[in-house]
Amino acid sequence: MEQVLSVSGRTGTLGKFDGDDANVPFFEKFFLGGPYNLRGWDYREAGPNVLGEPVGGNSFSYASLEYTFKVADPLRFAFFYDGGFLRRGDFKFAPGNASEGWHDNWGLGIRIMVMGMPLRLDLGFPMSDPSKSGASTQFHFSGGTRF
Repeated sequence: MEQVLSVSGRTGTLGKFDGDDANVPFFEKFFLGGPYNLRGWDYREAGPNVLGEPVGGNSFSYASLEYTFKVADPLRFAFFYDGGFLRRGDFKFAPGNASEGWHDNWGLGIRIMVMGMPLRLDLGFPMSDPSKSGASTQFHFSGGTRF
């Protein structure tokens, strides 16, 4: 039986080195949630929000653990765990409190190879919701692999 265990993660920050937080436009901030990072949340929904709307952040980190195994050619089944946080401040690399805390989820999925491209169907179940965004089970359909 063909099996794959993948571990991935990413971290990033926006900012200046002079100690002041960078004032960047909304569309340049980091967001978490969706098919390529925290799959238990809708697109951009994990992290700080104001009146229920995501506001993004200047620093983030997330990690993912995924185990897949071949069921039949070209079908694979997957189990995964994702976790991460989004902070409003620059160079903040530890989970904060309240809405900037650790968001995590688990889930299962199917991988289908179609003409050399993997199609991914994932069902994510949130485990913690520090931002009180009303997280619920999410279904994501995507193509390709995560880098």
